[in-house]
Amino acid sequence: MSNVDLIQELKRRGEGALICGLAVGFPDQTLFVGSAAQEALKELEDLIDRGGIPLGFMRIDKIEEEKLFELTIHVLDEYEDADREHCLDALQKIGQNMKMNLEDLVGPGRN
Repeated sequence: MSNVDLIQELKRRGEGALICGLAVGFPDQTLFVGSAAQEALKELEDLIDRGGIPLGFMRIDKIEEEKLFELTIHVLDEYEDADREHCLDALQKIGQNMKMNLEDLVGPGRN
């Protein structure tokens, strides 16, 4: 998938989301290009130029009427088997942390 295709897919997946990002992996960290970023393609290209590798998409939605959030992860189709599992594991850990932090912010007694 080309960088332009990745950004188009990011924008599509981000429609209506609270948060949506394309995860870009580095040996010691994972950074994100947000679906609302005005220069998303430039951001992605800069991360790739620094050695980052696109991993997949992460989306968080707020569940209406509840103070909970739903996490959706999609690992890029080019990853298979052990690589796919590794990407999924990493993104789930990051996503669960983000989700818990959001739930803590809007927990009981908060709007």
